This record gives sequence, structure tokens and C-alpha cells, in this order.
Amino acid sequence: MAQIIAYPPVVSPRPAAALPFVSGDPLRVGNCWKVDADSIPEGLGAFKAGELLAAHYLAFLRDGNGTALPGGLMQIVSSMGKNGALDKRHAGDGESIAAGFMATIDASLRVAIRTTEPEQFIAHHPSEITRKAA
Repeated sequence: MAQIIAYPPVVSPRPAAALPFVSGDPLRVGNCWKVDADSIPEGLGAFKAGELLAAHYLAFLRDGNGTALPGGLMQIVSSMGKNGALDKRHAGDGESIAAGFMATIDASLRVAIRTTEPEQFIAHHPSEITRKAA
């Protein structure tokens, strides 16, 4: 888990398997969150580790790699649920890696939404689910 500290330089396209929390084929259920709470570097803390993993995901999206992991956030949360990560607490500090990850994603959405109107965004950027329904 040492690689969670620094995001690699922009490389596009970057495969989803390059994300430090993805293991194996990212399109298989459960592979989008393979994080061992006991492998957190000494002194980092679980919540902070989750924040850093979210920063990797956000940089991955920023760099234009979103199509490498369709429905990425849904895949990640589904994997968290399947792997029990939503309920796991780190033995050292009682914190949750998943909580740090989701708090950072939430904070980034709060910042991003200040620059757009949600209805206009959805009209111009339909999700994969919306496109399939049409």
C-alpha cells in the first residue's frame, strides 16, 4: 500500500488496474476494492489512507481515464460492500479506509457542483445508464 502516497505522472490512457486499490480484472465484481486495512503504512491512519486512495481515483478521472472503468464509483462501492470494507475499522485507530475514500469523493463533488448546474450537466453528459435506457 506504499504506492498510495503519490499519484504517478499523467499517463493517458491509464488502465484501471493501475489504481492502487484495484486487483485483477476491474470489471469483475469485487475487484475494484482490494485494500487490506492492516497494510496501512505506520503513522498514516486509515481515514487518511482512504483520502489518498480517493485522490488517486480523482486524478485518474481528471486525466481522462473514466472510460477505463465504466460506472467506476458504482463498481468501487459494490466491491467495498462485497469485501466488507464498509464495516471494517483499522485496528490501530478505529477509522475506516472506506469512510476516508467516500468523504473525499463527497468533498470533491461539493466543489465541482459550484461550477455547473446539475440539470444542464446531465442533459449534456448522460451517464451510461441513461444512454442504455434511451
